[in-house]
Amino acid sequence: MAQTTQNAILAPNGKLARVLVFDLFHADADPLPGLKALCAEFDGTRHVLGLGLPICARLGAAIDGLRAFPALAGAGCAVASTQGALFCALGGDDRGDLLHAGRRVTQLLGAGFRVAEVVDMFTNR
Repeated sequence: MAQTTQNAILAPNGKLARVLVFDLFHADADPLPGLKALCAEFDGTRHVLGLGLPICARLGAAIDGLRAFPALAGAGCAVASTQGALFCALGGDDRGDLLHAGRRVTQLLGAGFRVAEVVDMFTNR
């Protein structure tokens, strides 16, 4: 039976994390080779990958319930509607290891992707 979930979503995966959000960089670049290379190296036990609407549209894929993130506004609050193509959450216990894992993800994805955002996270106490 094929695996339908990424274990790292529900299991503890370290006290630290580095989240990378990628945009599609070149309009004519095929993202599929980079995605295949990434999936071949990362097994989903400590890291989580998420596909955004831009990459699904580029690949001609549809995922039930996937939609654009809406802009939000209210009293004292505004959140832009940003649409990352690929989300990668790397879990671990060493900042250096996470830095190198993020560099490896970027390398595997290739020139068709660009890092749009990096967020370092930690567990407090």
